[in-house]
Amino acid sequence: MALPFHRRIFVILVVMTAVPTILAVAGWVLSVRTLAPSAGTRASLEEVVNSARVVLQRVDTTQLSPDARAALRHHLDSVSSSASLARRGETYLRYYTAGFAIVIVGLGAVVLFAAVRLAGHLSRQLSRPIDELVGWTQLIRVHQPLPAGSPARGCCA
Repeated sequence: MALPFHRRIFVILVVMTAVPTILAVAGWVLSVRTLAPSAGTRASLEEVVNSARVVLQRVDTTQLSPDARAALRHHLDSVSSSASLARRGETYLRYYTAGFAIVIVGLGAVVLFAAVRLAGHLSRQLSRPIDELVGWTQLIRVHQPLPAGSPARGCCA
């Protein structure tokens, strides 16, 4: 069963706006995933932390001078705090990217809703003159006079 002209225009306009919108939103959501730090970065940081633990286990701190012991302790504290900050930052970045993806999907939904509404409006405006022309041709076919007066709303001037 063929769709009426008004519905065909509506479907075409929705597809012309929905497909690019969906592709753009999908691309943005996928690009958000690239903001996450790579697995290699985390692995290298964990390797530094493990190396610091091994140094602490194998170095005899009783043989070190007080200054060297303080320097070693400071280094281990720096490594520990850097690893802790990196883990917190990674967690924050996960929440940030998830929130950003939700905002992108929400904006995409708003754009898609607006596109459907605009497509409905445009399809009605575009189909009115065609419907009037079809009505005139039917009147001409049965040898009836064309309607007098101003054209219907949405028709040509």
